[in-house]
Amino acid sequence: VNPGAVEVCNGLDDDCDGAVDPDTSADAGTWYADGDGDGYGDAGTSVASCTRPSGYVSDATDCDDGNADVNPGAVEVCNGLDDDCDGVVDPDTSADAATWYLDADLDGYGDASAATVTACEEPTGYTDDDTDCDDTDADVNPGATETCNGVDDDCDGSTDEGFDDDGDGIANCFEIEYDVDFIASVDDDWEGYIDGTYYGPYPGWSTSDTISVTLDSGEHTIAVYGWDTGRVISGFIAAVQVDGVTEYLTGDGSWLVADEVTTADWMDVDYDDSSWTTPTPCDTATGTYYWGSSPSDLTGLGAWWVWHTTCTDLGDSYYRLDFKLP
Repeated sequence: VNPGAVEVCNGLDDDCDGAVDPDTSADAGTWYADGDGDGYGDAGTSVASCTRPSGYVSDATDCDDGNADVNPGAVEVCNGLDDDCDGVVDPDTSADAATWYLDADLDGYGDASAATVTACEEPTGYTDDDTDCDDTDADVNPGATETCNGVDDDCDGSTDEGFDDDGDGIANCFEIEYDVDFIASVDDDWEGYIDGTYYGPYPGWSTSDTISVTLDSGEHTIAVYGWDTGRVISGFIAAVQVDGVTEYLTGDGSWLVADEVTTADWMDVDYDDSSWTTPTPCDTATGTYYWGSSPSDLTGLGAWWVWHTTCTDLGDSYYRLDFKLP
């Protein structure tokens, strides 16, 4: 301690000038203004002092000394600021960066199965919605209107909902209308049903009667109740023509028969006829082909007279044909 000594920060008046540890001390520290009190100072505002002045810190790395949330120790979030003072604003690694889904068809709905990206801002070709069920077609997405086209337009898991007026599982736009002619004769009288709709009664065995209807795609049933008013035989012969083409004939194995029915819905499409049997064709070689070639329009098509189990007296019989139009 003497007038020629160098002043240092030691609590002494080293150079005998009457000042102890002045700011000009050789080892005085540099302190930086911490205006926002976040513990990080502004490199542009500093003072020298042997002791830390109030409002100053030794760290000079704050990049915004007016915002306590911005400093090198802060967590980067998506807010348009360089929160952690690393020179990057809103990087993809920001804590609240969003997940974005590829929107290849640019309809505003993304593909959950495609690779995602994380970013604060929506990248071109991406969206925050992952509910698209077909990212190759901009007309297919959860915001689309369902139309009758065989496509799940609105991505709700159902196709063409609201477009199946008859409830047969086939959308209206795929329904095809067919002209169906049902030609039949029974010994002696009969009543017919097509999809549960009643037609009849019809008499006689030597002539045939025709029921003409328009049917669309799907499952259908033709049902016949036949009875004999005299000898209790009730044989049956019939053909079905679809758009003029003969498709189903008695004797070809397509029909089923029962000689007793106890349920009222036996003629409906969804009736369970699995226990019914195949009617027996009767041919002239057995001597039991009662009516020869009558009626000629049906026998000429190749239809056979059929019975329940044998070509003998059976009484009332019930016949069904289940078929599907594509």
